[in-house]
Amino acid sequence: MRRFPLLLILSLLAVVAVSTFSFSQAFPPAAVAFTYRGDIDENGKVDIFDLLALLMVLDSAPENDRQLQIANVNASGDGELDIFDLLGLLKLLRGEEPEVIYWPEITGTENPTAAEKYQLYFGTGATGDQEGIFSSVLDMSTGQLTEAKLAAEAIRPGVITIDPTGTHLYSAGKPTGYKGPRGGSILAFEINKTAGTLKLLNSQSTRGDGPSYLFVDHSGRNILVCHYQSGNCSVLPLAQNGSLKPVSSVQQHTGSSVHPVRQTAPHPHSINLDSAGRYALVTDLGLDQVLIYKFDSAAGTLTPNDPPFVAVKPGGGPRHFAFHPSGEFAYVNLELTSEVITFRYDSQRGVLTELQTLSTLPDDFTGRNANAGIRVTPDGRFLYVSNRGHNSIAQFAVDPGTGTLAWLGSVSTRGDVPQGINLDPTGGYLVVADKIAGQASVFRIDKETGLLTYTGSSIDIPKVNSMVFLPLD
Repeated sequence: MRRFPLLLILSLLAVVAVSTFSFSQAFPPAAVAFTYRGDIDENGKVDIFDLLALLMVLDSAPENDRQLQIANVNASGDGELDIFDLLGLLKLLRGEEPEVIYWPEITGTENPTAAEKYQLYFGTGATGDQEGIFSSVLDMSTGQLTEAKLAAEAIRPGVITIDPTGTHLYSAGKPTGYKGPRGGSILAFEINKTAGTLKLLNSQSTRGDGPSYLFVDHSGRNILVCHYQSGNCSVLPLAQNGSLKPVSSVQQHTGSSVHPVRQTAPHPHSINLDSAGRYALVTDLGLDQVLIYKFDSAAGTLTPNDPPFVAVKPGGGPRHFAFHPSGEFAYVNLELTSEVITFRYDSQRGVLTELQTLSTLPDDFTGRNANAGIRVTPDGRFLYVSNRGHNSIAQFAVDPGTGTLAWLGSVSTRGDVPQGINLDPTGGYLVVADKIAGQASVFRIDKETGLLTYTGSSIDIPKVNSMVFLPLD
């Protein structure tokens, strides 16, 4: 981002402080929450001019559209004065607590919670003439998916994610036709929302083998990746055009645990950032640990936290991780024992404290199972875990005060090996990727009970593994 002389920065802060008093008089609380995309002037950066543009937009906005709610105050923790810090200061000067909300009309985009349709992109493990990333459109009024079509060719792009602006998609894998050395790599794509297609920008080595999870940081500056096979994690900075730069940081895991086959070496399976972007949490199936790193967004580096990890039960095999929207609780599913752990999360210190462990299977099930995906609804009321073997989705209610879970039963996925699950941003639907069945299916979420109901919509996608949502204009 642009850097400015201290005098200009101080002058701007004075403007913000003065504006605070007029805002507090003119901006009564509104009932509608919006989504703020960041780059108001569309120059490819989130900078000081975006704050000025925001002030002008708010000054001319209708009375009921003037609610200021801030996401991730000082989220980058990089010591730079950026748009997020200034907006957070404005909020605090008004005597209010920052909240995770945004504004779409500033950029002319629709509020994701009001979108009528969503573009879904699916990562797959297919090979040959079926390999690639597929797309489909979800109709929010009916819960129906359109027939899947190929969005981009790629070799084994099973793990995918999108950046905070919704303009770029990243996947593990190789470009089609690649004949070079083996090793992990990531592909960067530019999204064409109108056509539902992807344009390859570039690829970069991740300096590891078997990328198993991708996470773009909240500032959109870096992508974090963990590697199941080589047992390490790395960070790749992102260019302004969304392309990938070379790796800036690598952390190698060491050790083992008790399972004689699955835990003879480290196997990181997911990497996530907390809401402030200060800590990265990595579930390592091979070590029975959730490792915690301090994350520097400006430098693109990971460094071990103190304490550096929290251990889970021996032989559990932590796979995936999900934060509660409040940021106070976190959840980890144990692949090898088919359980889910509730943690309390100390966001200041980056520390997890175990609260509860429950099975993700009904009591009368005696067959083989390994759970996979885990998701919490946007309102924080319900949690879901996919079971491979039982081929079901475990449903849980979340206690709002303690974060602990209550079993609500399970529902069949109507497929085989539900490898991935995801929720639309409104929490209205859950989509399941049944890998062996080669299909994606849609389930409606009852907002009051949390129970899932099949909408009757399933589409064919070869070896589907994961999916992401993007609101359509």
